[in-house]
Amino acid sequence: MRRQPERGSSRWLRALALSAGLVQVAACSGATTDARAVTSGADRPLPADAEVRRDDARGTIRLLRAPNLSASLESAAEFRALQSANRFADVAMAFLDAHRGLFGLANPSAELSVRSVTTDDLALKHVRLQQRYEGLPVWAAELNVHLDRDNHVYLAQGRYIRTPLGLATTPRLPAEQARQRAAAAVSGAAPDCPGCRSELLVFVAADERPRLAHRVLVEVAVTNAWAVTVDADSGAILEKITTVVHR
Repeated sequence: MRRQPERGSSRWLRALALSAGLVQVAACSGATTDARAVTSGADRPLPADAEVRRDDARGTIRLLRAPNLSASLESAAEFRALQSANRFADVAMAFLDAHRGLFGLANPSAELSVRSVTTDDLALKHVRLQQRYEGLPVWAAELNVHLDRDNHVYLAQGRYIRTPLGLATTPRLPAEQARQRAAAAVSGAAPDCPGCRSELLVFVAADERPRLAHRVLVEVAVTNAWAVTVDADSGAILEKITTVVHR
């Protein structure tokens, strides 16, 4: 695969939104739309032949496919200009903005960041997007939007979460205490967990409810290394998985 240089522009997306009526404009610059105001009825229509597969547990879209999912957006000159200019990431983001209700995202432009844009040997383009919430990464949550040779969106797929409502982003449990709890869960780890690395993120637990969490990497030895996810509110261990690769 060959990587396509990223040439995104918030100005283009805003112009597209204003002219085509794709998104609601927030009252203050940089503000995001309230998640409670999102309704699927405000979305642009999908083609009649669109295939939709849902993740019922999360209330999200697992797969959306049709020969041209972006057909209803192509009446807007600004959207066609993005296609003509090969602005693949902007095309993908504008598409998701236009279907924010369907995808359950309050403000895709603010909640998704581009991880990569690639073009394969068949001239198909693949835009990989990482989900974030209030600037924090959502663990293992991605959306991928695929464009055909003519830059029509033909497939969107991934595993992510709906925009959380009222999820606090300030942890009650400090990172230092989270590292100590993680160390206590790993045999042989020093109590103060020296050298342990941690990251604050949004984690989806087994009950599918998003939680603020610390993800701590505890490395005791080459054959004893773990990623421990600690609830940033209660301090409970939400997940413990080995990072050792057995060959």
